[in-house]
Amino acid sequence: METESFEPAGWLVETGISSEFGDEIIFDTVFNLGATSTSNPSPTNYLLFDVDLSIPLLGREENSWIKAGPFLSIEYGNFRFFDSTSTDWEETTWVGAFVMMNFGPWEFTVRGEYPIQMSTILEGESTDLNVADMFEMRIRFYLSSFFKNFVDKLFLEFLLSTRERKISVSFMEPF
Repeated sequence: METESFEPAGWLVETGISSEFGDEIIFDTVFNLGATSTSNPSPTNYLLFDVDLSIPLLGREENSWIKAGPFLSIEYGNFRFFDSTSTDWEETTWVGAFVMMNFGPWEFTVRGEYPIQMSTILEGESTDLNVADMFEMRIRFYLSSFFKNFVDKLFLEFLLSTRERKISVSFMEPF
């Protein structure tokens, strides 16, 4: 049995806006032009757009160390999973809840999510969605906390789930 080593899905460009209460709108784009892998030897152009909206209902105070609330994630692109071989454009919409904790420059977030719309469900195909696919862990380290009077949020983010793994440096503008 041949195992395939992890191959990155591509490059990530991420930006967003946030409020002092923790409301966030994040837009990210993943792209990899001419990508190949052992599971898909022919070059494929991957492109995925993702918009996330998070609104904390608990902990809306400015310096609250714990926040919780609902979120919505809408993905649209020509792949959903990092090892996908499909080039068809698909869309996925996830809804769920999150719990976020802040400790100094560190922020830990756990999200439970459920797909409310997937193109493959509409087409009657199997999605092979497991319970583990519905959870995601995000860790942020705020680089901006080292700079005095730096209003914008600049952070290093690690995201881990069964559906995606990403490391990004992100910039978020307060509104």
